[in-house]
Formats: sequence, C-alpha cells, structure tokens
Amino acid sequence: MVAQMDSHFKALPIHRRVRRLMSYLLFEGRPLTTKGQFINPILKVFYSTCSAFSKSKLKRDPAFILGTGRSGTTILGVSLAAHESVGFLNEPKLPWYCSNSLDDVIGSYSDSDALYSMSESDFNQDSAQKITAIYKAYERISNCGLILDKYPEMIFRLAYVQQIFADGKFIFLFRNGKDIVSSISHWSERKGEKKAGETHDWWGRDDRKWTLLCNHVVAYDDDLKASIQNIKAYTDHKHRAAVEWIVTMKKGLQLKQQELSNFYPLRYEEYVTDEQVRSNLLDFLNLPTSDTYNDYCQKALREPVSHGEFFLPSEILDTFNRVQKELGYKDFANHEK
Repeated sequence: MVAQMDSHFKALPIHRRVRRLMSYLLFEGRPLTTKGQFINPILKVFYSTCSAFSKSKLKRDPAFILGTGRSGTTILGVSLAAHESVGFLNEPKLPWYCSNSLDDVIGSYSDSDALYSMSESDFNQDSAQKITAIYKAYERISNCGLILDKYPEMIFRLAYVQQIFADGKFIFLFRNGKDIVSSISHWSERKGEKKAGETHDWWGRDDRKWTLLCNHVVAYDDDLKASIQNIKAYTDHKHRAAVEWIVTMKKGLQLKQQELSNFYPLRYEEYVTDEQVRSNLLDFLNLPTSDTYNDYCQKALREPVSHGEFFLPSEILDTFNRVQKELGYKDFANHEK
C-alpha cells in the first residue's frame, strides 16, 4: 500500500489523504529495503533548505511511537493520522540522519559510524536546530497540530530526544513477544535481498543493525551480556528477533517504572479492541475526540491472531519468558531441541 493507506484510509476526507501522501513522499525518505531510493539525494537538498525555519518554533513538540518494529506501530500511527490534528511520519529516518550522521543504524543512507543508543551527552545544538527546522517545515506544509513520529528505536534515545523536544510525548507500544518474533522473521525472509554483493534485510546492510544492537545494547544487558559471543553468532531470524524484543521491552519497562508524565505504555491488543483505551490515548496526547478517527479505528482495527509455539536457545529462553510475564502475557517460548 502506498503510504500505508488502506481502503478505509482512502475513504477519509481528502486533506487527510493528501497530508499522508505528502508525509510519505517528502519527509520520510526511502530506506534500504524499499524502492524509489533515487529520491533520497533530492530530499537531502530539500532538507538543507529547511534551515530557513530554524528560528521558528513548533506549535507543540512532537509525539513519538517507540517499541519494536512489527508490533503494530504502523497501524497505530496510521489510525492516529485519521485524526484531523495529526501529521504522521512513518520512520522518518532520513531527516534524522540529515540532522545527525550517527543516526543511521540500518545503513540506508551511510556506511559511516552509527549509535544504537544515544544519551544527553550526544546532544548538540546544530543537530537540534536541523531536525527542528525540518519538522517546522513539515508542520507548515501539512498544516497539522501534532507531529507523530514513529521511530521504534528511539526508545534507546529518549534522553537524547528530550534534549531537543523537552515537551515531547512518548508512546511505548508493546505486544505479545511471540507474535513479534514470528512477524520479524517472516518480514526479513520476505523482504530480504542480495544486492551488489550485500545482504539487505531487517538487520540492515550486511548485519549492520544486528552488530550495533549487540555491541551497544546487548553487551550491556545484565541478563544477556554473559552470552554475548553466542548471541552475536545468531543467524536465525527468530533468535535475533527475540533478542531485539527482549532488550527493547526491558528498556520500556525500565522507563515505565520511572512513572514519567510524558511516557505512555500502551498494549497493542487493547488498543485495537477497546474504544476506551483509544480515548485515553487521545487524552494523553491532548487531542480532542474525532469522529473520523473513531470511525477509521472501528473499521480498520482487528484483534491480532496469535502465532503458534516456537523455540529459543537456552541463553535467552528464560529472559524472554520472564519479560513476557512482566508485560502480562501467558504465552511462553519452549526450549530449543
């Protein structure tokens, strides 16, 4: 689907559709595993012209969707884009890379150094001015009241982002880990490709994302660091996906425990089935009730179908199952035979 617009979204008022299409074409960039990457150099020039907006302030700081990819982050963003006030950016990694060259963990736009995690110490005023200027241009062109940025990996950069957008809001979306692991594995097998002697898949250009995840996150995880050499050697997509899910969910749970007023844990299974949960999310985002949003959600959202059993290596099995339990799920992985 172009710009993630399904048949229900295409039935929305025209300015919603135009806003979503403009977001997709001008402010998201085309990553490694997609077509149309020829537009990226053009967009880089366009973003550099956005410096004219560098002295203008946003109406309000953006909201961010955090978590693990394939957990429903896209449908959450698309559904909120049905709201008249929301401009949704689906993984706008090119603007973030153009603002900070250390951002690109996939290798879509560069093969230079990158950071999976960022903290306050990685903040610099120049990067902040660049991303703010790009977002100000987007805000004006889209005429939106709230920019919604879906960038799951930002959960490891929350402190860095807060240095730029002090009043930003963060939605931590979580979902049954068994479903996520199966979905990531299927995605990588379906979308992965060999190109110019390189492997391009979920794990980046020739495993760039996987290497950075292991070196910058897994190697410091209290439960997994003792097995880091075994984990680094994983080639099975499900095993890798389980590791990514574990460390991401642990980070989300850690942030949840801090009871931050701008951090909102959201269970995917409840969002797609419970209108009151969706109403509570609008309240958190300081958005009014929207008939088009409610109507789209009722038509487009479906209760997920759970995947069957699967198996994990011993060094990650207990941690995976413990995190599942902490999140309130009762489906557990089994020991790999």
